[in-house]
Amino acid sequence: MRGLPIRACIQVFGDTYKDARMAVHFLLLINIVKFSNRLPTENLVKFAIMKKVLVTFMAVFICSLSTLGQTSVATIGRAVTQCNDFAFAKNLLTGDGLIYDEAKSNKSFARFYKPAQYADKALFVEVYKSKGGSKIEKCVVTFYNVNYLSDLSKVGYKYCNPEDLSIEPFQMLYESDKYAMGLNRNKKGWLVATFFRYDQEVEFEHLLEK
Repeated sequence: MRGLPIRACIQVFGDTYKDARMAVHFLLLINIVKFSNRLPTENLVKFAIMKKVLVTFMAVFICSLSTLGQTSVATIGRAVTQCNDFAFAKNLLTGDGLIYDEAKSNKSFARFYKPAQYADKALFVEVYKSKGGSKIEKCVVTFYNVNYLSDLSKVGYKYCNPEDLSIEPFQMLYESDKYAMGLNRNKKGWLVATFFRYDQEVEFEHLLEK
């Protein structure tokens, strides 16, 4: 996965930026103190500009390393429902390493999967097109590895207490403003995460059949 982890990286960019800024500050401070008596004012200005560039570069680099190779169900579902465009979502997912299953897809439904040597690393993504439009009704991600959901809070989803509201047909529900994710476990023991928007009509009947 290449592009989508970068989106997850953005969620933690703020804290990483602060750490990187401090590291670069001390690295450049040593050089500035060491050579400040020999450099004219214009070169000190160049040092300040170089510091800002290095801070940004280091922050992006650290975030990229921390998310490289990780699969994030939350990031996939949020990105698809947030873009809210069926055609764009297809390009988004294939561009980020998922394989488009043309044989099991049609004009209103697109299926993707992530190649994996072991079953617990497999991932299947189903994108449903809204009726009579080009928007996305829902994005359903089926997976086995529970670690794929480890960054739900970083992406902005919060757990909803079932005592406070009805969460049917889901066993668990997470919300993030107008976005939501319902979580179930199918008959085969796999987790099924359904991402949708509260500002659009969604049908869940097919989830009860799995």
